[in-house]
Amino acid sequence: MFGYVGYSNEELDELYSALIEASRKDKIGEKYGYSSHDDGFGIVVYTEDNLFHFRSTKPIYKEKLNLPEFNGKIYAIFHALNAHDKDLLSPIFEHPFMVSNGNQVMYMAHNGVVDKQQLMENLGIKGVYNDTEAALEYLNKNGLNGISDLEDYTKSSLNVIILNLDKKSRSGTIYFKNFYHDESKSDYLDMYTAVLPHGKAVVSSTLTLYGIDRYARVTTKSMSNLEEIH
Repeated sequence: MFGYVGYSNEELDELYSALIEASRKDKIGEKYGYSSHDDGFGIVVYTEDNLFHFRSTKPIYKEKLNLPEFNGKIYAIFHALNAHDKDLLSPIFEHPFMVSNGNQVMYMAHNGVVDKQQLMENLGIKGVYNDTEAALEYLNKNGLNGISDLEDYTKSSLNVIILNLDKKSRSGTIYFKNFYHDESKSDYLDMYTAVLPHGKAVVSSTLTLYGIDRYARVTTKSMSNLEEIH
């Protein structure tokens, strides 16, 4: 997955292409049994005059979209899924997920597994959720500062990218968090920030092997709270 803030459709497409190839062949993840991410994908892009949200169960490398030409500042999240729960394969359960309240609209993509049942019991909710949905409901109730609480529910990793849209100002913000338990998989679970000529991105590790490594980058591991891309 990746998040992007910037002004370039070309950079967005370059990141998109890198995610396609990383999802087709995950050169780092295959060491841990994750050879491809073929359970679908999702996109959200926000600009001053566009809000584009798309989700599909087709592998991202089998359905590249012709994205519209975006004007002005671009806020984007792209995610390719390797589902933990194969019973929840549907466009309904593709990332990024969305919630809304009186102050904001939030979209979130997540790599890793959190304890869905404990979160649902904490929130007093019932029904059909996947773990990322439950985590986003927690943030919707408790605010973005509640992200550190989710570490207590994390089974593997809490690698998240969030697009927050302020209803009053209409402004967008991309946040991310990189947290995991298993240090032996740090080469796979570390996330990286990349400084591009016309923007900035946060990317999952394997994207750095598909062209993104030519940009200045730094690991983002072990953040207690959310970091902002700006």
